[in-house]
Amino acid sequence: MPAAHRAPDAGARPDGWGALAPVYRWQEPLQRRSVTTLLRVLAPLPGERVLDVGAGTGLVCRSVPDEVRAVAAVEPSAGMLAAADLAGRAAVRADAVRLPVADGSVDVVVASWLLHVLDAGDRAAAVAEAAGVLRPGGRLGVVVPAVPRTTGQRLVRGAARRLADRRGLGAFRVPVDLPGLLTDAGLQVRHHARTGRGYLADVVVCTRAPGPRRPPAVAVSPVSPVGPAAPAPVGRA
Repeated sequence: MPAAHRAPDAGARPDGWGALAPVYRWQEPLQRRSVTTLLRVLAPLPGERVLDVGAGTGLVCRSVPDEVRAVAAVEPSAGMLAAADLAGRAAVRADAVRLPVADGSVDVVVASWLLHVLDAGDRAAAVAEAAGVLRPGGRLGVVVPAVPRTTGQRLVRGAARRLADRRGLGAFRVPVDLPGLLTDAGLQVRHHARTGRGYLADVVVCTRAPGPRRPPAVAVSPVSPVGPAAPAPVGRA
């Protein structure tokens, strides 16, 4: 794809997550173990370009080492972005299924606690989009909820799903289709771990296989960075 950038109509969906944003950071400690494990395996390096998709209130951005400078957060919820602490990283309001960066322009994509809230079609599109913006050999890191193993875990997951249904927070299902989606997108799984301290989670790291890129997407106008001093997002000219 040429240097045009793709952006969604981020305001088209109800912002259920925005209403939850003021209290969302209270549960970040339950996500921290999985995010720490993910970033340890991904090991982003100084000079690499990192895209945090579905950034929420900024746990990943705050956890990436300071020396990794080229980090950008992508988040569709205006309310989440308003409540986020992104540690000074760039922020763009955009959707996971239509990322505002050029194909093949990113070294690392992170999708932490995101794919389980998307329906099957959007989840497939988001995985394909993440693969498309990665350079050949680039890494995708994913955290998703694991299948509950105990009665207590099933009760907690059921309560979370009911809350999601009431607040319009998305599918909130264990994405059992993820292995096939990764393969279909030309991604090779290099690491899989399960974390149980905090939320029960599967942590998966993939690499993009060498080969031709997907067909170009239709170019649209770029999304403006959020905040008066936000630098340009990863991959922009």
